[in-house]
Amino acid sequence: MRKTSGLKVPGKRSLLTGVVGLLGVACVLATPTHTAADAPPERTPTRTVLIGVVESSETDFPSTTLRPTIEAIERHVPGARVSVVRLSSITLLSDIDRVRPDLFIAPSADFRRVLDATGAHPIATRLSTAAVNPAQSVGAAFVVRSDRSDITTLTDLKGKRTAATLPTALDGWLAARLEVQEAGYDSKDFFGDVHFMTYGVPNVVSSVLAGNFDVGILPACALERAEARGLVEPGALKVVAPVTDELLACRHSTKLYPDWVAGALPGTDPELARLMTIALLTPVKPADALTGGRYVWQVTSDFHAVRELERSLHLGEWAYLESWTPEALWRRFKWYVVAIVIALGLILFHEWRLRRLVDVRTRELREALAERARLEEAERAARLRLGELERMGAISQLCAMIAHELKQPVGSVINYMAVLRMRLAQLAAGSSTGKGKTPNPIAVPPAADATDAVDLVLSRAASGAEKEARRIAEIVDRVRAYAKREKRSPRPVDLYERLEAAVAGARRSRKGRIETDYAPADAAGHPILVEGDPLELELLFLNLIKNALEASAQTTDPAGPRVRVMLETGPQAPELAEGDVRVRVVDNGPRLPDEAFERLKRVSESVKADGLGLGLAIVRNIVDEHGARLALRRLPECGLEAAVTFDRVERFENSESFKSFDSNTTTRDNQKTGDPS
Repeated sequence: MRKTSGLKVPGKRSLLTGVVGLLGVACVLATPTHTAADAPPERTPTRTVLIGVVESSETDFPSTTLRPTIEAIERHVPGARVSVVRLSSITLLSDIDRVRPDLFIAPSADFRRVLDATGAHPIATRLSTAAVNPAQSVGAAFVVRSDRSDITTLTDLKGKRTAATLPTALDGWLAARLEVQEAGYDSKDFFGDVHFMTYGVPNVVSSVLAGNFDVGILPACALERAEARGLVEPGALKVVAPVTDELLACRHSTKLYPDWVAGALPGTDPELARLMTIALLTPVKPADALTGGRYVWQVTSDFHAVRELERSLHLGEWAYLESWTPEALWRRFKWYVVAIVIALGLILFHEWRLRRLVDVRTRELREALAERARLEEAERAARLRLGELERMGAISQLCAMIAHELKQPVGSVINYMAVLRMRLAQLAAGSSTGKGKTPNPIAVPPAADATDAVDLVLSRAASGAEKEARRIAEIVDRVRAYAKREKRSPRPVDLYERLEAAVAGARRSRKGRIETDYAPADAAGHPILVEGDPLELELLFLNLIKNALEASAQTTDPAGPRVRVMLETGPQAPELAEGDVRVRVVDNGPRLPDEAFERLKRVSESVKADGLGLGLAIVRNIVDEHGARLALRRLPECGLEAAVTFDRVERFENSESFKSFDSNTTTRDNQKTGDPS
């Protein structure tokens, strides 16, 4: 847009009117006080009232608005001396802050800026006597020469050369722009060349009449006043696209807005503000608005139309919408940025939540699969366990059958051994009596050397074979008793003797070094007795020792295989409870892995490739039958310890258990010494 530097005046009368208006404005603004110098002596000024006035393009503004306002304040504020200061619309906020006037008068658009920036209070709004509502009293009119038949509507104005008042005038250029904007055009490119002039009358009017411009933009009622004063010949100009309403008695082409506003700053003396409000709102007899151009002050605070105009045209607080600076871009798009950031945040949160849910579901799935695997493993172990139990049942039945079938052959072996011993006795007797006796029908002739007829080695072998056969018979009877679930009759058993028998049996059947650490009696000289079955206890210890010998045979110890058998009582093992006795069998075999050790602790499972698991099953069964406790423990370096803890039977000579034990012991000793008693 371009601003013209020269104006073409159509006539001397118009030029004279403009000069008179300029001189009036200059006189009012240059004179610091009015009427105070002519006041009576008793009304000596006691206070100065400073009024700030924004520059106006109205030639009659001093006479129609400013002077009546000054007179009203001087009438109602005692001792007031009014001083007027000029304010610029462009630097209004800084001027207000610098001058700090008691009262300032500005167009409604400028006042709204001060209102938003400082919180100023509107006292009154100027109302033309041609208007009805102070919130809708000014607007703009598009005027063209009456002979321009080609321009009748708003659309016909597109691309035309235009003359207007100040670019910040609400009742001129701004109102016209909004009208064009709402018609669907771009107000910045709608007109052709646009020239801004100081005054609507005579500058804009004379330029249009002279044909320098196609269209002029005037404040509403400016054309009517010019015609009434004779400055413009009636009918020489016409208004394009006039608006028909009852709000304003003048022709206009745009919406209507509030006129000039008088307001006070927050720091103004409240009493002075009250007196100035009374002064402005006190009614005066107005002159004809079209001839005298008089105005009155009315109360209004409705600046909504002004706000909407600025928002639509990107002015005032919305001016950043026309700028591309970072600050303006932020103000323009900050809510979009915030929305995008929130959306991204929600997306990221949703992504995190999905990942979290996936992790949770994955973990739950892993746990479910692990639980399923555990249950499958437990089921497999249960099936194996059931199979082992079935196998043990089959083995138990087989053992019962074998025991039943072995009973008769073992009895025959015992009988044959008895006959053999009888025959050996006869041979011994025959060799001692000589030939004078009658020979036995079943006798065999003695050998040549009768003195050596009885072979001591043969006799001992026969005795040992008979003893082992009877032991086999006892084992078979015990197995049959287990199969029949017969209750045993426990009695006091000397653990020392059972250990000695088990160690002796192990030494005869297995190779390996067996170290013993036990005594026939405790520190007090009492035998170490438990209640149970001697044969079962011997089998228990024999199984433990044999297993230890088999394990120690695979040792990597430089000292070689070694098994230790220990019998401990309270003084030897302080950790034992009172009245307990413990048998420990320790080997130095290789360290068992965890899985093998776990199998070892389960019934009917063997850690040996060729084992049936019967040895430990027998051990555990005997331990349970005797109310004992079996503990298996891996040693730190290598080897395994098997410990069986019994409840000891105390030795009281008057107890039935001891009498039975003592009687059995005496009989056994007599048999060893050959005493017939």
